[in-house]
Amino acid sequence: MASKTSGSVVDVLDRVIGIPSSKSSSDGNNDNNIGSAEFIPSKTFTGSKKGYVFRTSEEFGTGYHLDSALSKLTTPSTPADTANKDKKRPRSNDSDKNDNDNGAPTKRSIRWGNDTTLSIPSRDPKPKQPTPSQLLAIAEASLESHPTSCLKLLTLNPSTLQSASISLSRTLEKNQLLRAQYADDPEKFMMNELALNDEICGFQAVAVDVSMYGYLVEFDVIKSFLALLSHENGDVAMSVVNVLVELLDPLLLREDEEKAGEEEGKELSAEVRRRNVGLLARTFVDGGGLELLVSNIGRLEENVEAEAKGIEDILTLMEALLDLDRAGVLQQTSDNGDEEENKSVSVVALLCKQTLFLSWLFGRIEKKNEI
Repeated sequence: MASKTSGSVVDVLDRVIGIPSSKSSSDGNNDNNIGSAEFIPSKTFTGSKKGYVFRTSEEFGTGYHLDSALSKLTTPSTPADTANKDKKRPRSNDSDKNDNDNGAPTKRSIRWGNDTTLSIPSRDPKPKQPTPSQLLAIAEASLESHPTSCLKLLTLNPSTLQSASISLSRTLEKNQLLRAQYADDPEKFMMNELALNDEICGFQAVAVDVSMYGYLVEFDVIKSFLALLSHENGDVAMSVVNVLVELLDPLLLREDEEKAGEEEGKELSAEVRRRNVGLLARTFVDGGGLELLVSNIGRLEENVEAEAKGIEDILTLMEALLDLDRAGVLQQTSDNGDEEENKSVSVVALLCKQTLFLSWLFGRIEKKNEI
């Protein structure tokens, strides 16, 4: 009993002084030496041992066997292993190259774990969007290679003209909306304006049947044409001028009556033809068509070939209106004798008083003299 007490007193003094006891030292050595022996023989289970599993094996027998999973985690790594771990695997130069001549995407090899390698196809880069000028060039090239026929109205009747008029009005409204929303992005409304141009050209077919002119006025086609003459795109306005040149050609009044009414199986009298052409011309003039023509001349340059052609077409249309005015067609517009509707209209007076055509003409003459 005294030895047990003295032993405990010694342990207390050792802990105060700081000297580790033999028991704790042995325990520490056991903890530090975990995994040093693969097998500790023992016939019976005497308690758990850190890092060991009590079992019976054919190789060692019954006892405490070293836990293989724990030994892998506690095994210290060598300097060589650490260097290999920190070293990055070099990327193959072939991964950045496209070995397929057909432009197929290449495959990248990705190491997964220790021994597994996966081949993943590389993602194609996002295609570069063409600029508005490039899109315009593509559209023009497409129109040249696949020209669109302007004569779309193969069957001329009131219902066809009404449908075409409604379609033109809707396309124009959509174009105005797109231009307001995407004023700085022409790509958004470019295709719409190409469709608008095609619909305008379709009305050239009406020139073969003067009896349909009244429906152009009734269904507000001329009203749409007047709005299109002030369009921001000069090409759209020039398309309208080209169609009006065909519709208001004075030669239409001189065609043979039987030939004019051949398709309908009936004759079209010269008086009716003059009235229909006059109605179309009068509606155009009363709607401010002359002022719009002169304003378009002011924004065109003679030095540019395409714009010079536009000036020529505008002057041709003015000449046609003057010829119709001299023939008295603009006054012969009604069958009911309405004085207000048949009020005399002078194209020459309107050009001189309500437009800047003379100013443009004198300016052109001055440029000629300077040259």
